Amino acid sequence: LSGFATVVKRRDELPDDPIWGQLGLFHLDVQRAVSLDADTIILQPIDDLLALKAPFAAARNLDWDIKENFKDTTVLSEFGLDPNLPAFNAGVYTVDVAFWGTRLYDELLELNEKYGHNFLLGDQSALHLAFYRQKYPFEWLPEEFNGMAEFWDWNGNPPRILHYAGPDKPWWPNYDLPGSEFFFRWSKIPKPDR
Repeated sequence: LSGFATVVKRRDELPDDPIWGQLGLFHLDVQRAVSLDADTIILQPIDDLLALKAPFAAARNLDWDIKENFKDTTVLSEFGLDPNLPAFNAGVYTVDVAFWGTRLYDELLELNEKYGHNFLLGDQSALHLAFYRQKYPFEWLPEEFNGMAEFWDWNGNPPRILHYAGPDKPWWPNYDLPGSEFFFRWSKIPKPDR
C-alpha cells in the first residue's frame, strides 16, 4: 500500500470506531487531502478534487437532512440548528488541510466527547455539528464524486467515485444492488457465488 499512498499510524486519541481513523489526515504535512471510505472505487479522474480551493467540500447525502445523523435532535436544538438542513455524506470529501491545521480535528474529538452518545454515524455526525454550528466554509460537490451504487442512475455515465454506502456490500453473497462488477474488476476478493 505504501507504494500508492501515504500510510500513517492510527492516532491513539481517536475513538475506537475505525471510521474515525481517516481524521488522521489533519496531521499530514500536505496542502489538500481527499478522504475516501474503504467502500469506494474511483472510476473516472478526480483531479478536480485535488485542485478545488474550498476549505471543505462533500456531496449531498441524497435526500437526507442533518437529523438523520443523530439518535435524537436535542443536540441540534442546543445549537439552534434546523434539523431539516441538508446533510452531506462523509464517505468522500476533500479538505484543505493547511487551512484547518489541527483545529477542526480537535473540535471533532471534543464534539464526540460531549455528544458522541447521540451520534449515529461517528465522524459524519461530528462533522455536521462542526460545520453547521460554526458556519464554517463549505462547498457542495457534484453527486458524481460520491455516486452511491444503490441510487446511481446507471442509464447514464458511471460516477467518478462509486460508493457502496450502507450495509450492503458487493463482496457479500446476497448483494443484489447495481455496480458490483466495478468492485470485482479491481478487487482481489473473489466474487461470491450468488
